[in-house]
Amino acid sequence: PSPPFRFMINSPVDGATWEVGSLRSVSWDGSLMPEDSTIDIAVMHHEEKQSFLLRRYVLAQSGSCYLNLPPEVIPGTYSLLLTIYKKRTTVVLGRSLVPVLHIVDKGVLKVPRRVPAPSSTVPAGTSSQGRKETRDERTLLQPSAAIRSKSDGADESLNKETALDVPHARANILLVKNGHRSAESDHAVERVLVTNLDAHTGFYVVLLPMDLSSEEEYRLKIVISGAGRRFVGFSRAFTTTLPAFAE
Repeated sequence: PSPPFRFMINSPVDGATWEVGSLRSVSWDGSLMPEDSTIDIAVMHHEEKQSFLLRRYVLAQSGSCYLNLPPEVIPGTYSLLLTIYKKRTTVVLGRSLVPVLHIVDKGVLKVPRRVPAPSSTVPAGTSSQGRKETRDERTLLQPSAAIRSKSDGADESLNKETALDVPHARANILLVKNGHRSAESDHAVERVLVTNLDAHTGFYVVLLPMDLSSEEEYRLKIVISGAGRRFVGFSRAFTTTLPAFAE
């Protein structure tokens, strides 16, 4: 196989500044993209070397997409990474990146000053000056019953029992294997279907990958997070079949 090709990202430019919680666009030349290819978009923190997946399965030929930053992405210096895949497989066709992307708190216009990484003697979440970091690791995990499955014949919807009063809440939709307690564990995640969706949208259509096993049972796992709160819910178990038009 040929090595992944490189392509240019039109926006953002190298050294751009994004505010946490703001809606941003990423663009590239869609005419150069292979047919039916998809793009994953992620950011990687320079100091912590930790990556966060922002969007998945974006149609590469569309040439652009909008995204928002999840609560896990704290202010700092990042690289923006774009990876092109053959359809919805793991075959990499191309790569590109924006080397430097500054992410700052809302209302902060200047580029954040780089500070040394905390020493091993400093507790996690606290800088060398003892300042509490923006990210709060003590996430409140609500019980799974906070989002209930409601069925009406063949149709099903997932409904939160109370109003979503969390501003800038984001939602992830995961496909998990059914059958044992590990369905609630990250280890049971079969596919990430949607990431960083505006949780207030209230409606979203997902496409299941065609290479799923028809012998397994699956459930959809919905995770809503924001402002230090987290809500989790599951759909009913289901199996899959290939569509009638599949080869």
